[in-house]
Amino acid sequence: MDQEIISRLKNRIVNEGLDAIIAISPENVTYVSGFVVPSQSLMRWRHAACIVTVDGKIAMVAIDMEATTVKAHAGIDDLRIYREFSDDPMDKLAEALKDLKLDRAKVAVSPGIGFGQYGDEYVRFALVENEHRTRQAVQGIKRVL
Repeated sequence: MDQEIISRLKNRIVNEGLDAIIAISPENVTYVSGFVVPSQSLMRWRHAACIVTVDGKIAMVAIDMEATTVKAHAGIDDLRIYREFSDDPMDKLAEALKDLKLDRAKVAVSPGIGFGQYGDEYVRFALVENEHRTRQAVQGIKRVL
């Protein structure tokens, strides 16, 4: 993990008045962690995510079949592992946010405001899930808002 990148992200978090930023796309996970989760870019439904907090804490969510590789190479101590087909990676992400006391915080999701002035008020969704799962996600977001 490149500490210069983490430092820049922390500065961005502070400058935008945020508490944390979440990187979810394979490209942004690689940027934040400094590590390519091998299967994520090929099979984008195999979600990975990195959380960087304003005070520099870093957590990562990854799939069980990549756990050994991620532990060996990403250099992230707070690693949340989910089982493919039986666990929901977003549950692990929510658990990490709660454990980091970010469940009621100002959190940017890539590529929102945390990644630049033109990202404000936007969140990109990868529509790799079926319509039912997408609607479930939207309902969850509505409950929070």
